[in-house]
Amino acid sequence: MLTGTEVGNTWALFKLDAYELTLSDIPRAQLLRELSAVSRSDWLLDMLLEERLTSHFQPIVWVEDATEVYAQACLLRGISVDNVLIPPGRIFEASKESRMLFQADLAARLTAVREAVRHGIESNLFINFTPKSVYDPVFCLRSPVETIDDSRLPHERIVFKVIETEGTKDVEPLTTW
Repeated sequence: MLTGTEVGNTWALFKLDAYELTLSDIPRAQLLRELSAVSRSDWLLDMLLEERLTSHFQPIVWVEDATEVYAQACLLRGISVDNVLIPPGRIFEASKESRMLFQADLAARLTAVREAVRHGIESNLFINFTPKSVYDPVFCLRSPVETIDDSRLPHERIVFKVIETEGTKDVEPLTTW
């Protein structure tokens, strides 16, 4: 049994052929910790592939008139195979560990748009994203914008919002779009 430090510092590579290790194999090696995280996250991969995600909507109201909804915050939830809701913290923790953060974050944004349309929400939408998944805003937001366009939602109703739990030191990609 390896210790946590050993798992974190051990590199592994799976080879399909029986040939010896070559120098060209080295860049494909991964930390055992990462491979272990991927193997523990098969539920996450299945959930993303099967699109078992939903959004809950939290109204944002005006201070002057709390009965008037200004916007809806889109709150991601996963759906287990047993039809139990999976909180976003568990989804994003597993996606970071298994190097699927980009895929999970993109699926969350697409789900928010899809669910807003399905529920007939007509107010502004605040759609969260994690800044660590947006390495190129034009590329990373292309699919959600295409989905918004296909759904005929007005662009002026959509706000892409950086999640509060993620700190980022590199704000450049977020300011150039």
